[in-house]
Amino acid sequence: MNKDFETHSRSVQSQLDRIKNNANASMLEGNERRGRINRLLHEIQDLEQEAGVRLQLPNRLDPLRPVSNFSEFATALSVIPEERRRELQAEFLDPVVSARPLDEFDIFVIMTLGGMALLADFFLVGLPPETKWVPKNEGGVVPTGWLAERLKSWSVDDNNWLSSLCKVPFDKTFIPESDIPLSPQNHRLLSFGHDPSPLGMVFGLMDIARGGMSGIDGSTGRPFPLLSDLPTDEARLIQAPVLWIGHLASDIATPMGLPPPGGVLTQLLQIPAAGAPGDATIADVCRRMYVQGYDFRHYLTGGIVPALIEIVVHAYHFIRYSYPMSSTRANRNLVSANLAENYVLQSELEGHRAAMLFWAHAMAAAINACKVVVQGFTGNYFSAVRAINLAQWQTFAVRTIQYMAHCFRDKKVEQIVKNRAALNRKWDELLAKSRTASCFILEEAPVLHIVASDQP
Repeated sequence: MNKDFETHSRSVQSQLDRIKNNANASMLEGNERRGRINRLLHEIQDLEQEAGVRLQLPNRLDPLRPVSNFSEFATALSVIPEERRRELQAEFLDPVVSARPLDEFDIFVIMTLGGMALLADFFLVGLPPETKWVPKNEGGVVPTGWLAERLKSWSVDDNNWLSSLCKVPFDKTFIPESDIPLSPQNHRLLSFGHDPSPLGMVFGLMDIARGGMSGIDGSTGRPFPLLSDLPTDEARLIQAPVLWIGHLASDIATPMGLPPPGGVLTQLLQIPAAGAPGDATIADVCRRMYVQGYDFRHYLTGGIVPALIEIVVHAYHFIRYSYPMSSTRANRNLVSANLAENYVLQSELEGHRAAMLFWAHAMAAAINACKVVVQGFTGNYFSAVRAINLAQWQTFAVRTIQYMAHCFRDKKVEQIVKNRAALNRKWDELLAKSRTASCFILEEAPVLHIVASDQP
């Protein structure tokens, strides 16, 4: 591809060199005409004195300076009218846009998705079903989510057959002679092994292999590794993946469930939470949210909103943009010689899709923020924070990073292809008007006004 780009660059440079040379030749001819005009003006002035007439003569013409580099060539072209210069600026010199602008139908799709996100977030996700730790008088206008309630309705006992089959060393609710505040309600949030994420898998496999437990102290925010006197067992190491997956599967439908992905890391945030009662920290708020029903099942329920946006945007973009573009490319029979054009087309499609995903998720995140504010009018802080759709905010953060990365990407290739296409169009226009594209005509005709004089 780099070799193809270099070929394109050399082609553009050779065309610019020809333009510069032709412009210099035209300027030399123009200087000869200017010299003749200046000599005629001098003779006319001599005749003016002899004849005693008053003439309105144009000023003498300064010679044109030959173009030695591209910047001087641009200076020489400053005689072009302002409107035409703006057109050339937009066509050749303006940088490539970060993403193709959204049209009216794109905006309509995003607005429609906003309405769908509002209904899904309010009625399907809502608040997690109440537990015995939820105050009875919290009130509010956000109901318990219909889908959240359906998922929580399937529940199994903590001591089920799968948990007995997949016993793990990090499933401790009490540690003798330790001040770590573990309990049956919060031990899953405080231990790494119970976190349903790649981080939890890594630490969970390590804990199973060494027969220990690792986590974060919720009261101090300090990580703790609890070592075991048991030696590392190769058999446990082989069984570790199956035991970890089986144990999490046995806990997911229990009354407390599993914490949301990354929940254990929230215990590191020993900083005051804005508006929380009693100077509670973010770690305290997250533990309270988990105890009051915000578990992995509710996290999955909240994922229906970003999943809906992702499915609709990708389907819409494929039907309207990607598939027609791929069909056109196949009809053109583009081969490796057009890798640069293919790259630009693909970049435009990816940028347009990234923009649609960013704005759609931004609208859904704003709707969820309004939902939290509305529920906050009850005066119950923890009722409001349980209205947060964590899955939506995580997806919005990822799509924002991707959109920003696309906006600030290296656009040199796209700029070269854009300028090359514009130059090709101009050459085609010149060739259509004349048999040769190397002729530049500079017309200069000073106007001579003769006014009769009353003086003798």
